[in-house]
Amino acid sequence: MKRAPLWLLLTGLALLPLAARAGSDSNPLLADPNGNPCFEIDQVAAQTTFADPNNPLDHVASCASLCKKDGASCSRLVKRAVSCQMHFASDTAVMKTKVHCDGLKGTDFKDCQTPFLDEKSAALANIQAEQTAELAKCNANATTCAGNCSASP
Repeated sequence: MKRAPLWLLLTGLALLPLAARAGSDSNPLLADPNGNPCFEIDQVAAQTTFADPNNPLDHVASCASLCKKDGASCSRLVKRAVSCQMHFASDTAVMKTKVHCDGLKGTDFKDCQTPFLDEKSAALANIQAEQTAELAKCNANATTCAGNCSASP
């Protein structure tokens, strides 16, 4: 039996969460008919280790350290989701402009482009607000997790 190359397996595993999280209902610019390939920012903290009741850390000797690391990991994942959402919003605005404003020049082009730039600005503001809220959740979860640590080796 021949095994699949490692790069193929890793690529497939990396794409599974993206396929599962595609789409965004919270932002009209990100509600792309082809789907949004980014993680939902407001779902990151709920998906981290310290939020898993089946994986309690409170009995582990290095509990506080693990909580701190999980908080840092949560923050990194939020920032990755934010970066993806921001790039996607920018790319979507560019594509909409190219599709709908093709061939226009001067004032006609600017008038055509304005709603897409306004959508992008609104999307970026929403994304930044979501980032702030989710980073606060990551910090709060890490603090709560560390406060629940009662491990004795």
